[in-house]
Amino acid sequence: MIPTVLGAVEASSITGAVLCREHLLRDASQGLQDDGDFSLDRLWQIKCDPTASRTNMRLVSVSEAVQEVQAFKDAGGTLIIDTTLRRHRRDAAGLAEISRRTGVAVVAAASCADAYPEEAALGQSYEDAAAADIQYQLLHGVAAALSGGSSTAGSGGEKIQCGVAVVELAGGGDIDAQQRLELERSQWDGAPAAPPYALAAAEVAQLRAAARAQCACAAACAGARPPLLVLVPPFAFAPAARAVLDVLRAVHADVVTATVLCGATAAAARADALRPLLSAGATLCFDAFGRAACDGGADAGPVLPGDAADAALVAALLSDAARGSSGNGGTGQDGAASGPSSAHGRSNIVNGHSGSSSSILGHGSGGSGGGSGGVLLSQGVTQRLHLLRGGGCGYAHVQRSAAPRLRRAGAADAAIAGATRGRALSLLDWFTPPPAVARRREFASCSWCAGAFERIEGEYYSKFAFVYCKVACLRAHRDAGFPVQEPPP
Repeated sequence: MIPTVLGAVEASSITGAVLCREHLLRDASQGLQDDGDFSLDRLWQIKCDPTASRTNMRLVSVSEAVQEVQAFKDAGGTLIIDTTLRRHRRDAAGLAEISRRTGVAVVAAASCADAYPEEAALGQSYEDAAAADIQYQLLHGVAAALSGGSSTAGSGGEKIQCGVAVVELAGGGDIDAQQRLELERSQWDGAPAAPPYALAAAEVAQLRAAARAQCACAAACAGARPPLLVLVPPFAFAPAARAVLDVLRAVHADVVTATVLCGATAAAARADALRPLLSAGATLCFDAFGRAACDGGADAGPVLPGDAADAALVAALLSDAARGSSGNGGTGQDGAASGPSSAHGRSNIVNGHSGSSSSILGHGSGGSGGGSGGVLLSQGVTQRLHLLRGGGCGYAHVQRSAAPRLRRAGAADAAIAGATRGRALSLLDWFTPPPAVARRREFASCSWCAGAFERIEGEYYSKFAFVYCKVACLRAHRDAGFPVQEPPP
């Protein structure tokens, strides 16, 4: 089953499009100076530097989110994964309200409480605690009243279960501008191989913790693993993704097959740099559709290539998968029909990877899409500028524009359906609800009438050492002075 903010649902109930990397409620304005309104006359300034407006970095209105998500539903959408981190004030209760009011299923993300702790604080104890915390969010949930604190704090109140784990890379750590430029250029066609990408110690610790939590969940759910979404910086996607997979593989080989590498765009234009990631069994999420028109990028980092370039690259990878699926049964995009399934109905996309222990860097880059990897599509909404009310693409752009563009680029309808629904469902359908525990029934004898009754909290009465089946018996015993004797006939 798929854990959503309103409870676990059958995968078969999700009949429309799925978005795998979005933000419905998110506040990334901490530390920013509010220097004016979010207005049309500041549009170019905000496009070039999204952090120039605190309002732009705050998606905090449930009512506005409901209207934006309704447009997604009207275009045939049925499920959204909200990848908001706790440090960006994940609002589980708000997500549940959005889901209730729109009828769109929403999946919340489990994440570490800390952003990037000081290296001195890192160690085995940090990793152990982070792994246990993420596991708890995935199997038991987070208190609905909490936004970003400890998921185990406060035992009362409604618990909302998370359905995926998310780790965000810092975006390059301590690399300087020249190294960043070299990493970006290394992904262009004809460029030399990318230099190694060095993950920060905190990133490694959080990746390992999430992978360990995934393994613990698999042990509790008949071997099915919750997906791990890693938010990778687009400017260095291929080298950073290889470094990520090496860390995850060191924890357990099968973690890779339930890993989604978000941040893929045609900025990583060399398809041969992406094929080894697919061959390893990872899923690539192309999550910048529609955003090139929203983001200026002139002053704030690499420029997104645009939908045409992304669609051409995705279509090529889907064609690779279609050619390879007839031979290995594991590269098809449609999760409902791509190879043998497990006893739980999940495609071998998730559980069928052989899990070689060699480094990702050692995989070949030629041939087909290979392995058991796949492709997902999303918009990656993170700012007000990306919303319809902010002049952006909104949450329905993939269905309304990107999918038709993929068809024009030569992608088959079945492959597009896999990239917009089937593949996602095969990853999300991991949860096995625990069997119902038989409640132990305890009976007692009424201290006044001697009648037998079941002791259910809140449904019987007591006074001193006496117990009563109803309030009338308590009053009668009280009026008699609480004698310790046989009740009257």
